[in-house]
Amino acid sequence: MTSKEQFKLFINFSFVAILIFAVHYFLLFYFRRYFYAPNVLWINPFLFVLSFFSILIISLILRKNRRKNITNVYMFTILGKIIFSLLFLLPLFINNSVFKKEFVIQFFIFYFVYLIIELFCLIKITKNS
Repeated sequence: MTSKEQFKLFINFSFVAILIFAVHYFLLFYFRRYFYAPNVLWINPFLFVLSFFSILIISLILRKNRRKNITNVYMFTILGKIIFSLLFLLPLFINNSVFKKEFVIQFFIFYFVYLIIELFCLIKITKNS
């Protein structure tokens, strides 16, 4: 995969992430009573950065090693994402917030959405390389 194709893929990934953020904001704005939790909009930028770096790391290693140990690299990036996600959710659990349930449910919904998008991007990267 050329760097121009990778750049296009990252732009598409960013566009989809902005679309996801807009949908999340829309749901919070119109259905505030059901979805409200303080600082819940920080979920999207956090997951975007995690997924972006995960795709970037895997594509760089794939470019170097030519599919050698790509499964191990993917599993290590998923492990890193899980550790950073737990660190992101840790203050919520320590403070014993009233909105803990709403925040965690929204977090994992968007976590799996970003995970699916990340998988599509990685499949496209591995097919083209």
